[in-house]
Amino acid sequence: MILTQESNITFATFGVERGIQVLKETGFDAIDMSLFGMSSDPDFIFSTDDWKENAFKVRRWSDEAGIPFRQCHAPYRFSAEMRANYDTEVIPRIARAIEVAGILGAKMIVVHPRKLPGYQYPAVAEECFKLNMDFYKTL
Repeated sequence: MILTQESNITFATFGVERGIQVLKETGFDAIDMSLFGMSSDPDFIFSTDDWKENAFKVRRWSDEAGIPFRQCHAPYRFSAEMRANYDTEVIPRIARAIEVAGILGAKMIVVHPRKLPGYQYPAVAEECFKLNMDFYKTL
């Protein structure tokens, strides 16, 4: 079994570099990199113009600490304004998250599906399914 911990609170508390070390020292085998900040924080390490350099730096820190990024979580909580401009606001951020995951060496990335009001009801569920198949194909 590979014991993996999500990074959101640890990195917010200690910073990314020290947070990686804390997770390793605590006994975790791998990290699940949270990319939630990409949905709302313009200063998030992977939201800035130097996001790619930051990704390589974070990868180096994890390599040096001996704790890999096993998976990532793409951003998924977007403002109503961003959701209204899904193709130009949301999809590029998720595509960048996929690139970040690749640089970090993560084998998987969780990309949450889009939801419509009433998605749990059969009539809307069909529409949601089609919407998501089209969405995932863009990635």
